[in-house]
Amino acid sequence: MNDVIISKVEPEAFLIKDPSLKDIDAPFLCWLRENGFKLAWHKGHYDVCPWVFVNITHKIFAYGMPGIKIVQAIGDHAITIDEFFTIWNIYAKYKGFDLLAMDEAEQKDRIGGALAEKESCQYEEYIEAVRECFKEYGYSNEEITEYFNRPDISSIIKENYDSFIKHDEGGGYSPGAVAGCLDMMYE
Repeated sequence: MNDVIISKVEPEAFLIKDPSLKDIDAPFLCWLRENGFKLAWHKGHYDVCPWVFVNITHKIFAYGMPGIKIVQAIGDHAITIDEFFTIWNIYAKYKGFDLLAMDEAEQKDRIGGALAEKESCQYEEYIEAVRECFKEYGYSNEEITEYFNRPDISSIIKENYDSFIKHDEGGGYSPGAVAGCLDMMYE
């Protein structure tokens, strides 16, 4: 079984504390599961722990454990459920936007005229747009070509292209967002 461990995927997560989280069927925990968050730390639920770690980037969460710091808390402190939803709503308004686009106009500018019509975007155009964004991070053409030729990286790009042109909700990313993610993964 390929279990994802939250600390291996992301070194930080929001730490949400609320007395209701002692119950495995707490409304917030149900909301996480209903909204596609996956349990990423399979050590069980402890009814003495009123907190949970939540990573919104990877849509994973972990129940709190007595005396165990599963990952670093973002901001080095717990937040409330209401504060979490404030943060969640901020990011939700940018869903589907390029990494640096803050509004519709910037989104169109960032993805370029050829990619504004997603249905007509050819894979080669998409790859070229990702390459151009990657160049902005300071990578040479040789580094980009070598990196993009790795099977795991080409698979990531292809999956995101497929979702991008299908307008999948929460699936595909624009070339700029994919480049940003690949830059963070670069080894």
